[in-house]
This record gives sequence, C-alpha cells and structure tokens, in this order.
Amino acid sequence: MANTNFKQVVKLFSDEEITGIQEVYIEKENGEQPWIVIEHSGNELSLSLDNWESLNQLVINAKKSLKIK
Repeated sequence: MANTNFKQVVKLFSDEEITGIQEVYIEKENGEQPWIVIEHSGNELSLSLDNWESLNQLVINAKKSLKIK
C-alpha cells in the first residue's frame, strides 16, 4: 500500500485574517482504485480518485461558464 498526505494553512476569507487547514490524503492499495480524502477547515470529502477528477472537471467547466480563472 502506498499513500501520501499534504497539509497547508489558508486564509478562509479575503477580508478577514481567519485561517483554516486544508489537507489531502491519497491512498493506493495494490489492485484497488486510488482513494482521496480532502479536508477543508474541518469539512471532509472522501471519494475515488476517478470521481475526484470528474468533480474537478465540473469545477473547471463551471468557472469557464462564469469566466473565472
């Protein structure tokens, strides 16, 4: 089994100094689909890496429709 974990501190609101922690954990077991757990300021999302890629593409499409970089 292989896994990796990264964390960072981010400013939660552009007009306030409040920070939160973002964390990503990816696990890959032999013969199993990779799995990702994402946490943002205490809120967790856990899904397959394929579903994460689909969700990420959905965000990209939504940003494009609003002309957000």
